[in-house]
Amino acid sequence: MRKILDARAQLGLEASALPATAEAVRASRQTVETFPWRSLLAALAVTAAAFVSLGALIEVCADVAAAVRLNELARWGYTLARKFAAWKANTPLGVRDTFIFQSYVLVLAIAPVVWLLTRRLPDYPHALTLRANSAVVVCAAAKSETPVTRASSLLELDRVCRNVELALLEVHRTSRSIRRRSPRRAGVRTHCALVAGALRLRLARVDVEPDTGLVELAGMLSLIGENYAAGRLAALLPETELENVNPVSTRRASVVETVRLALAVAAGTASAVTASVVLPSTGLPAAVHSPVVFGCAVVGGMLVAGRSRFARIAEFLPAK
Repeated sequence: MRKILDARAQLGLEASALPATAEAVRASRQTVETFPWRSLLAALAVTAAAFVSLGALIEVCADVAAAVRLNELARWGYTLARKFAAWKANTPLGVRDTFIFQSYVLVLAIAPVVWLLTRRLPDYPHALTLRANSAVVVCAAAKSETPVTRASSLLELDRVCRNVELALLEVHRTSRSIRRRSPRRAGVRTHCALVAGALRLRLARVDVEPDTGLVELAGMLSLIGENYAAGRLAALLPETELENVNPVSTRRASVVETVRLALAVAAGTASAVTASVVLPSTGLPAAVHSPVVFGCAVVGGMLVAGRSRFARIAEFLPAK
C-alpha cells in the first residue's frame, strides 16, 4: 500500500488514504498468509488415489453395464480398463490412446490444485483493485523518466492496462457477489464495458500529452480500484466520464481470450503427447515420466500464451 501512496504523491495526486483499497490489499495479503496447505495436500492425496484406482473403477462400471445388458458400453469399458493398465505398466500405446490418458492425468492433477489456488490467491476476487493500482505505479515510473527513456515503461503500461481491461470485463464473475442469473449482472457488465472504453480513451491521451495523460490515467485507475473495492460495481466511474464513450465489446473480448486460452491448452497437450512418445526411448525411469510430461505441458502452454494468460485457464472451471 505504501508503494501505491508513494506513486500517487509522485504523480501529484491527492495522497488520500484510499480506505477500501487499503482493506482489499490487506485482505489479499492475509489470503496468501493463510493459504490452505492442508487442503492442498488432501486434494493431491485424493488425486493420487483416484489415479491409482481408476482402472478398477472403470472395470466395475463395465461389470455393471454388462449386468444390465449394455453390451457395447461394457465392451468399451473393458477395453479402456485394459489400455489403462497397459499405460500404467509403461507399455507403448498408439498416439490416440496416449493422448487420452495423458490428458486425463493432466486434468486430474491440475484441477483440484488450481481450484484451491484460484480461491485463495490475491489475484482473484480483488483482481481489479490490485491490477488498477499496479498500473498506477507503472504510470508513476513512466512519468519519472524522460521522453527518450520511457519507451519500456510505456510498453509495460500497455500490458498492465490490458490486464485492467480484462479484469473489468470479468467483474460480474470474479467479484463473487453476483449470481449467474441475477438481474444485477447485465447492468454491471454494461457499465464495466463503458468503463473499459473510457480507460482506452484515457490511455490514448498518453500519446498526445504524455505527462498530463499519465496523471489523468493514474487518477482514473485509482478511482476505479477504490470504487470496486468499496463495492460500487456499477459506479466505478461517474456518469460524466462515460459520456460519448463507446463500450468495449465483451463478446469479442471473450472470443479472443477463449481462442488464446484454447491455443495454450492445445500447445500444452501437444507438448505432453510429444514428451510421452519420446520419453520411452530416452532410458529415463518410468517413475519420472508423468512429472516430465506435466512440466512439458505447462511450459508449452506458457510459451505460447504467456504466464498470466495460461494461468487464467482456471477461470473456466465449473467451480467459478
